[in-house]
Amino acid sequence: MTILKKAAVSAAALLAAVLALGYLTAWRSLDSCAADAYSDMRSRGISGSDMRGRKVVLSRNEVFAEVTGPFQVEVSYMVPHDLHGSLHIRRYLVMPWRRYFRSSDVFYLSDYPAQRHDRENSSPSGISTVASANIGNGGRHSRGEAASRPG
Repeated sequence: MTILKKAAVSAAALLAAVLALGYLTAWRSLDSCAADAYSDMRSRGISGSDMRGRKVVLSRNEVFAEVTGPFQVEVSYMVPHDLHGSLHIRRYLVMPWRRYFRSSDVFYLSDYPAQRHDRENSSPSGISTVASANIGNGGRHSRGEAASRPG
Protein backbone atom coordinates (compact mmCIF):
# COMPACT_ATOMS: atom_id res chain seq x y z
CA MET A 1 0.00 0.00 0.00
CA THR A 2 1.41 3.33 -0.97
CA ILE A 3 1.87 6.19 1.45
CA LEU A 4 -0.91 8.15 -0.29
CA LYS A 5 -3.41 5.34 0.20
CA LYS A 6 -2.41 4.98 3.85
CA ALA A 7 -2.91 8.70 4.39
CA ALA A 8 -6.34 8.61 2.70
CA VAL A 9 -7.47 5.64 4.79
CA SER A 10 -6.18 7.29 7.97
CA ALA A 11 -7.97 10.55 7.12
CA ALA A 12 -11.23 8.71 6.42
CA ALA A 13 -10.95 6.78 9.69
CA LEU A 14 -10.24 9.99 11.61
CA LEU A 15 -13.23 11.73 9.98
CA ALA A 16 -15.51 8.80 10.83
CA ALA A 17 -14.29 8.84 14.43
CA VAL A 18 -14.91 12.60 14.79
CA LEU A 19 -18.41 12.26 13.31
CA ALA A 20 -19.21 9.34 15.61
CA LEU A 21 -17.93 11.34 18.59
CA GLY A 22 -20.07 14.32 17.49
CA TYR A 23 -23.29 12.34 17.26
CA LEU A 24 -22.58 10.49 20.52
CA THR A 25 -21.88 13.77 22.32
CA ALA A 26 -25.08 15.34 20.95
CA TRP A 27 -27.14 12.29 21.88
CA ARG A 28 -25.77 12.28 25.44
CA SER A 29 -26.48 16.03 25.80
CA LEU A 30 -30.19 15.89 24.89
CA ASP A 31 -31.44 15.90 28.49
CA SER A 32 -29.10 18.64 29.69
CA CYS A 33 -29.98 20.92 26.75
CA ALA A 34 -33.71 20.38 27.32
CA ALA A 35 -33.28 21.08 31.04
CA ASP A 36 -31.33 24.26 30.22
CA ALA A 37 -34.07 25.46 27.84
CA TYR A 38 -36.76 24.66 30.43
CA SER A 39 -34.96 26.56 33.19
CA ASP A 40 -34.47 29.52 30.83
CA MET A 41 -38.17 29.44 29.96
CA ARG A 42 -39.13 29.39 33.65
CA SER A 43 -36.68 32.17 34.58
CA ARG A 44 -38.04 34.41 31.80
CA GLY A 45 -41.62 33.71 32.92
CA ILE A 46 -42.81 32.32 29.59
CA SER A 47 -46.36 30.99 29.89
CA GLY A 48 -49.38 30.70 27.66
CA SER A 49 -53.13 30.91 27.97
CA ASP A 50 -55.94 28.51 27.24
CA MET A 51 -59.26 29.20 25.47
CA ARG A 52 -60.73 30.82 28.57
CA GLY A 53 -57.75 33.09 29.17
CA ARG A 54 -56.37 31.06 32.09
CA LYS A 55 -52.62 30.92 32.50
CA VAL A 56 -50.94 27.75 31.18
CA VAL A 57 -47.48 26.92 32.53
CA LEU A 58 -45.55 24.37 30.51
CA SER A 59 -44.09 21.29 32.18
CA ARG A 60 -40.65 19.78 31.54
CA ASN A 61 -42.33 16.97 29.53
CA GLU A 62 -43.42 19.51 26.90
CA VAL A 63 -39.83 20.49 26.03
CA PHE A 64 -38.38 18.32 23.26
CA ALA A 65 -34.75 17.94 22.21
CA GLU A 66 -33.36 16.34 19.07
CA VAL A 67 -29.97 15.80 17.48
CA THR A 68 -29.69 17.85 14.27
CA GLY A 69 -26.10 17.01 13.39
CA PRO A 70 -22.74 16.16 14.89
CA PHE A 71 -22.23 18.29 18.01
CA GLN A 72 -25.62 20.00 17.41
CA VAL A 73 -28.83 19.81 19.48
CA GLU A 74 -32.12 21.63 18.87
CA VAL A 75 -34.66 22.13 21.66
CA SER A 76 -38.26 23.17 20.98
CA TYR A 77 -41.47 23.84 22.88
CA MET A 78 -44.89 25.20 21.95
CA VAL A 79 -46.55 27.92 24.04
CA PRO A 80 -50.34 28.12 23.54
CA HIS A 81 -52.07 31.50 23.18
CA ASP A 82 -55.80 30.77 22.94
CA LEU A 83 -56.23 29.14 19.52
CA HIS A 84 -52.85 30.47 18.44
CA GLY A 85 -49.40 29.75 19.76
CA SER A 86 -45.71 30.34 19.47
CA LEU A 87 -43.02 27.79 18.72
CA HIS A 88 -39.77 28.42 20.58
CA ILE A 89 -36.57 26.82 19.25
CA ARG A 90 -33.12 26.96 20.89
CA ARG A 91 -29.95 25.61 19.27
CA TYR A 92 -26.87 24.37 21.10
CA LEU A 93 -23.35 23.40 20.09
CA VAL A 94 -22.27 20.59 22.40
CA MET A 95 -18.72 19.46 23.01
CA PRO A 96 -17.60 16.63 25.29
CA TRP A 97 -16.44 19.18 27.88
CA ARG A 98 -19.20 21.87 27.57
CA ARG A 99 -22.35 23.00 25.76
CA TYR A 100 -22.70 26.39 24.09
CA PHE A 101 -25.95 28.24 23.37
CA ARG A 102 -25.97 29.25 19.68
CA SER A 103 -29.29 30.85 18.80
CA SER A 104 -32.98 31.05 19.53
CA ASP A 105 -35.99 31.57 17.28
CA VAL A 106 -39.63 32.24 18.08
CA PHE A 107 -42.26 31.56 15.44
CA TYR A 108 -45.68 33.09 16.11
CA LEU A 109 -48.59 31.31 14.50
CA SER A 110 -50.34 34.66 14.16
CA ASP A 111 -49.11 38.26 14.37
CA TYR A 112 -49.96 38.50 18.07
CA PRO A 113 -51.89 36.45 20.63
CA ALA A 114 -55.65 36.83 20.20
CA GLN A 115 -57.61 38.91 22.71
CA ARG A 116 -61.20 38.22 23.72
CA HIS A 117 -62.56 41.08 21.56
CA ASP A 118 -60.59 39.70 18.58
CA ARG A 119 -62.37 36.36 18.86
CA GLU A 120 -65.83 37.96 18.98
CA ASN A 121 -65.37 40.57 16.25
CA SER A 122 -62.87 39.00 13.88
CA SER A 123 -63.31 38.36 10.20
CA PRO A 124 -61.56 35.66 8.12
CA SER A 125 -59.61 38.32 6.22
CA GLY A 126 -57.59 39.08 9.39
CA ILE A 127 -55.88 35.71 9.39
CA SER A 128 -52.13 35.77 8.85
CA THR A 129 -49.49 33.13 8.46
CA VAL A 130 -46.20 33.10 10.36
CA ALA A 131 -44.11 35.87 11.87
CA SER A 132 -40.72 35.10 13.34
CA ALA A 133 -38.36 36.65 15.82
CA ASN A 134 -34.68 35.87 16.18
CA ILE A 135 -33.00 36.28 19.54
CA GLY A 136 -29.25 36.48 19.21
CA ASN A 137 -26.62 35.49 21.75
CA GLY A 138 -26.32 38.97 23.21
CA GLY A 139 -29.96 39.13 24.27
CA ARG A 140 -30.75 41.41 21.34
CA HIS A 141 -34.24 40.96 19.97
CA SER A 142 -35.01 41.72 16.35
CA ARG A 143 -38.39 40.96 14.88
CA GLY A 144 -38.72 40.39 11.17
CA GLU A 145 -42.13 39.77 9.74
CA ALA A 146 -42.23 36.70 7.56
CA ALA A 147 -45.96 36.93 7.00
CA SER A 148 -48.33 38.89 4.91
CA ARG A 149 -51.99 39.56 5.36
CA PRO A 150 -54.27 38.36 2.58
CA GLY A 151 -55.77 41.35 0.96
